[in-house]
Amino acid sequence: MGSAATVDLGIQPDRSVLVVTGDGEMMMALGALATIAVAKPANLTIAVIDNGLFDETGLQVSHAGYGVEIAKVAECLGFAWTDTIRSLEGVDHLCKSLGQHDGPCLATIKVEGGNPPYTLPSRDGVHIKNRCRAALGYTTT
Repeated sequence: MGSAATVDLGIQPDRSVLVVTGDGEMMMALGALATIAVAKPANLTIAVIDNGLFDETGLQVSHAGYGVEIAKVAECLGFAWTDTIRSLEGVDHLCKSLGQHDGPCLATIKVEGGNPPYTLPSRDGVHIKNRCRAALGYTTT
């Protein structure tokens, strides 16, 4: 938790990179937003799924749930483009605009909170490494 955006910073400098993360995770990494703003990667877009809750620890209200607007924080840090999305049309616009701005981008996608059933991914390190490498087009040996 707290490192999704920094892990993807520079992972594929020749392609557009979309990081999908949650509001709680992003709030754990405000320093990462500042680092990304200073590095100015033109290919990095962060989509923050914001339900205003800390899902992983029991649905407590997150900072965003108390009114912190992550897109505005990114804007203040100097991100090239930020937005708060409240509709599927906005998500469509986000997808079409990937790689079209000169600098990092961040969109907060507002969704309803809830308590859906969870399916947790494997925590096996080798499996995770191989899945990441395969998704990037590299061999998994």
